[in-house]
Amino acid sequence: MKLQTRARVQGNWVRKILQWVNLRPEEGKRTLLMFVSYTTTSVGLLWFEQCATALFLDKYGVEWLPWIYIASALMCSGLGVLYSWLQRILPLRTVLVVIALLTAFPLLIFRFGLEIDYLDGAIALLSVFLLRLWMDAVDVLNDLNCQVAANQLFNIREIKRTYPLISSGLLVADVLSGFSLPLLLLVFGLENVLVTAAIVMLVGAGTLFYVCKRYQQAFPDAPTRQWEDTEQEFKSRRTSNSLQRYIVPLFAFFILAQALLLLIEFQYLGQLEAKLDASEIAGFLGLFSGFVGLFELVTQLFISSRVINKLGVFGAAMLLPASLSILGSITLFGLLDSLRTLIVKLVAFPEWITGFFIGLILLRFIDEILRYTIIAGIEPIVFQPLPERIRSSIQTNVQAIAQPVTSGITGLAILAIIALIHWALPTESEVVLEQWQTWAFIFAIVVFSLIWLLSAWLMRSSYVNLLVESAEQEGRLGFSDVALRALKRTVIEALEKPGTEADKSSCIELLAQIDSENVGDVLAPLLPRLSHALQCKSLEVMLEDPKPAYRNDVSILIEQQPPPEVLALALRYIWLSQPELDITNVKPYLNAAVDPMVRGTAAALILRLGTSTEKAEATNILRRMLTSKWERERVIGTQALGEADYLQALRLYIPDLLQDDSLRVRCALLDVIASTRLQEYYPSLVRGIYYKSTRDAARAALVSLGNEAITLLVDLAEDIHKPDLVRLQAWTALGEIGTPESLNKLVQQLMTSWGRRRRNLLRILIKLPNEAGIEAVLDQLGRSGVETLIEQELLLLGQVYAAVLDFTTEEVIGEEADLLRRSLTDLQEDVIERCFLLMKFLYPLSAMQAAVFNLESGSRSNRAMGLEILDNTVDIPQKRAFLGILDRRTTAEKLACLVELVPYQPMSPSDRLRRLIELRHFLSDWSLACCFHLARAQRYSLTPEATLVCLRHPTSFVREAVLSYLKEASPRSCRELLPMMENDSDHLVAAQVQQMMVELG
Repeated sequence: MKLQTRARVQGNWVRKILQWVNLRPEEGKRTLLMFVSYTTTSVGLLWFEQCATALFLDKYGVEWLPWIYIASALMCSGLGVLYSWLQRILPLRTVLVVIALLTAFPLLIFRFGLEIDYLDGAIALLSVFLLRLWMDAVDVLNDLNCQVAANQLFNIREIKRTYPLISSGLLVADVLSGFSLPLLLLVFGLENVLVTAAIVMLVGAGTLFYVCKRYQQAFPDAPTRQWEDTEQEFKSRRTSNSLQRYIVPLFAFFILAQALLLLIEFQYLGQLEAKLDASEIAGFLGLFSGFVGLFELVTQLFISSRVINKLGVFGAAMLLPASLSILGSITLFGLLDSLRTLIVKLVAFPEWITGFFIGLILLRFIDEILRYTIIAGIEPIVFQPLPERIRSSIQTNVQAIAQPVTSGITGLAILAIIALIHWALPTESEVVLEQWQTWAFIFAIVVFSLIWLLSAWLMRSSYVNLLVESAEQEGRLGFSDVALRALKRTVIEALEKPGTEADKSSCIELLAQIDSENVGDVLAPLLPRLSHALQCKSLEVMLEDPKPAYRNDVSILIEQQPPPEVLALALRYIWLSQPELDITNVKPYLNAAVDPMVRGTAAALILRLGTSTEKAEATNILRRMLTSKWERERVIGTQALGEADYLQALRLYIPDLLQDDSLRVRCALLDVIASTRLQEYYPSLVRGIYYKSTRDAARAALVSLGNEAITLLVDLAEDIHKPDLVRLQAWTALGEIGTPESLNKLVQQLMTSWGRRRRNLLRILIKLPNEAGIEAVLDQLGRSGVETLIEQELLLLGQVYAAVLDFTTEEVIGEEADLLRRSLTDLQEDVIERCFLLMKFLYPLSAMQAAVFNLESGSRSNRAMGLEILDNTVDIPQKRAFLGILDRRTTAEKLACLVELVPYQPMSPSDRLRRLIELRHFLSDWSLACCFHLARAQRYSLTPEATLVCLRHPTSFVREAVLSYLKEASPRSCRELLPMMENDSDHLVAAQVQQMMVELG
């Protein structure tokens, strides 16, 4: 008991921790393993970086860094090509592990190269150069490995929660490696720390290997195919002007970011080389990295997201270039030297710490903190406005080509500036030349920072327009993405210009959804100029929140003497927008000569707001309308009932109205029952679902009841004796209600349902707007719950394959056998369809739809493409088995794919048939009926328990098949059971019973 209590307490703590970091239970272990792998590798990498930098500055000096930038540009571009090529020839998990090992092993070789004195130390000198070059390569490969592995382990919904935690491993590694490096240098020495770094990186590679092995279903066995459009296809596409205006500053933004990173690094390391020796440089870099890591961690956890929310994406993007330009200007004009002079008077300060040195340290500090927190956080966002078809290509061109090329160009530019200064000042000393170089590069930092700031501002100016354009093209326009003022102007132009009624009506609906509170600002002035249908539409929207400010515009509309339907809405707006309704202004509209639409509106308002005497008068008006011989009078009178607070004496007319000859009257009354919450008539709403003529109105009325209708709908949907169409309408209404309580009922039913009922529930949940149904399922069942449902479907599929094999014998012949085999084939398709529906809860809908489309194609290449999409998308534990059964294979081969789930034991046809009937709850009704037809034809004996249970099956043709079987298998038992079936609810079964009673005597 104590152990169970302790385990329960630990489980609660784990759930609380996962909720705190915004993770679901099934994501915790994968996230932790990836975090450990990335952090471990990054610790070794950072030790390696600090040591390699110190060795390079000691052996070559900072003046050789531009050559590193040039060589690094070529090598990093080549590594990107190599990485893509390896994915085409090797399975992805092999590529990941090979790359992880490849980053670590060369460190051991370089370490031994440092000890070789061959050719006067040329080998050692070359090793230092290659070591510094390999540092950039390892940095690129490590980040790439982490991103690729995370994209395979987590789907598009999961990675939004998990990747920020994984990527924070670099910040943790900054702290760990920074504060531990001085101790390692003291114990092992500078060169030997490289061996330690290699060992730690190998540990990280081992962790990644374990991840790939533990979650091997997430990594495709086959090499990756390239699904993206080729560069030539991209170039051939026309891009819009707004797209071009965005792409140019987008490229400039990332190019300038890379150039400034290298310029600051060059000057920062140059100052360290001038002030410290190699061992001191490594120690300083380690401590600096540790302190920066702490600040980055705090910024990432507590500041970054708040800054982005407060300033917006591009306000946050401007923060770093603005800071660099200001700090660079302060350093350039010598203000830090003045500050240092003041500090020296108060505190002892080393002479070698100059104003320039302080400025460059601060530049590096600010650049590190903001670049790897705020800028890194907004990088994916700035690519979102790009159309999806070119987004991946643009992102690859920017980050894999433009930035490495920028490194090479920056290196050449640094060399050119140094050469130009030496050419212009040939007689100056090295100290003077270095001072001029420092001024030149800080000036370049300031200028490039200002241009970087300008590029962010230019992106901001076209961001919204491009986002709207992209959303319209891809059918994913979101209201939060639209500039409200611009949209209002667009709506006004659309309503004033010539156009179709449907388009203008859609504009009004869009405006109502986006800015319902101020919709009158746009619509009220336009009312007199709109068509009658649009006037009605506009007034209905404005009546959601009638405001006195628009009363004059509506009065102008009334003066134009519009049609009755418009006049009724306009008068209703005038009356409801008044602080206190003056009944004397309303009473004239109760006259019998007034149009019923206006008269009904006036009567309903008086019923709500009038005195007892006035309500009595209005009640008489509505009574005469409800009993009128004219259908229009009865319809409008019934609709007016829904606007009254309570119906008083008019309730007496509801039973007669429910039996009214007019369908319009009955449908209007169903809405009245819901809007006035007449609970005693709720059963009438349920009965309305049974009839095609009132089905939509009844369902809409039940949906408007909200949670109040849940019990009614669940009772109806769970009654297995009700028609399937009626039950489907009940489930659909529960989904349309859309509250957490109604969705909870749907998810609970999903867990216990099977067959057609489960398929219907899945379709309803998937179609709910804003993926509300998908999120409800994942919140309650989690990924593991959905995977369990898929496994259940595959277990049934294995039983079906086994039955098909056992019925493929010479003794199982005849029409009944063919019917059963065809029904089992249909059952296989149903199971696979449900599997795909379930996978839509775990993976992008577009990927699943593309896979289904290709698999249903008759083309072998298309089927192969569908399987390839699934192989690169799906990562369920049963992935291999599922892909196997989708391939064009024999039934025996498909069953072999499921051998781990369903071990196959051959059975005789009779035993297999009895086994199928035991699984009757999972079979379709037609398959179950075919089982009894085959048992009758082949004279197989079935268990009495299963036979009697199926005799009470809710589907009539199943009962019919059982009776036919009993007549042949056991006439005496059949004769005893027939009297109980004499009054069967289905007339065909009842007729069969009467005929059998005559035949059996």
